[in-house]
Amino acid sequence: MTGGGSGGHIYPLVSVISELQILATQEEVNLEIRYLGVVGSYEGLLRENGVRVEKILSSKLRRYFSLANVIDGPKFVISFFQALWKMLWFMPDVLFTKGGPGALAVVFVARLYRVPIIVHESDTIPGITNMITSKYARAIVVSFPSTPEYFEGKDVIVTGNPIRRYLFSDPLTQSKAKLFLGFDQNVPLVLILGGSQGAVRLNDFILDNLVGLLQFTQIFHQTGKANYESVIGEGAVVGRDLSEETKRRYKAIDYLEKQSGKRHSKSGTLLPDRLMKLHPALQREMIFQALLATKGDLKGIRHAHILSILSMARSAAGHPLKLPGVTVKKTGNILRFHL
Repeated sequence: MTGGGSGGHIYPLVSVISELQILATQEEVNLEIRYLGVVGSYEGLLRENGVRVEKILSSKLRRYFSLANVIDGPKFVISFFQALWKMLWFMPDVLFTKGGPGALAVVFVARLYRVPIIVHESDTIPGITNMITSKYARAIVVSFPSTPEYFEGKDVIVTGNPIRRYLFSDPLTQSKAKLFLGFDQNVPLVLILGGSQGAVRLNDFILDNLVGLLQFTQIFHQTGKANYESVIGEGAVVGRDLSEETKRRYKAIDYLEKQSGKRHSKSGTLLPDRLMKLHPALQREMIFQALLATKGDLKGIRHAHILSILSMARSAAGHPLKLPGVTVKKTGNILRFHL
């Protein structure tokens, strides 16, 4: 796996990683996943999902003139040789790339080593990295039906953007979701997203029109990590004359993951009663996440082990189930996973 190190690159990769782990367990395939590239602040997330991380220097391609290109030129050369050396020692069977800063060097190295390349493009208009790497791709996968026209002469598969399964495991109604977030369930709610890094122009547009918008709607605004404090400060000034009821219609957060929390198990425990009400595919996903939270990977875990855990969830408390690298025990109405 490789990508640009932002949330827009990493979270779709985590979704793909999760599906690959499920398939590998079902088919009893020994799967190892590594991330080679720029990780930004997401190294912990990748490791939590059983991925070994190999870092290289970040270098960005720009479509416009910038003095930063003078610096990023040598950085790209360094990152290429970093990737060349690091990939040599594990030689993957396939490379899945999301594009972005740092990914181009990894793709060039994969091409040199004759490793098959799969490109995924999340945006309607492809970034420059994916436009270049598509020339070497075995497969190109996109999120929007309009995107294939940018890859002329290539077979393109429209799949949509990868989404983690657990997000569907506990569906909320629109009214309950509004109440959960602290909004009035009877007033329309607009979600403003500018990506994990935020979008300054989008933030400015919302602040410039905030008073007018809050007359007829509520706003849940993800500002981006770097812009949160300034947006909160400006929002307080812009809305100082609004009533308290109207002010409550606007909420700003720095990053949506922090607000929503991670819905999958992080503690190595599961509730059997809730687990058994889920779709079978989601049951397996919850078990995978509990295993990953406990032992950090799925090495040695087979489909038969998952079936044994499900059988334990259905039955009364009994003897602990010893699996490769982890033990599962049912205590009362709780499944506990521990090393």
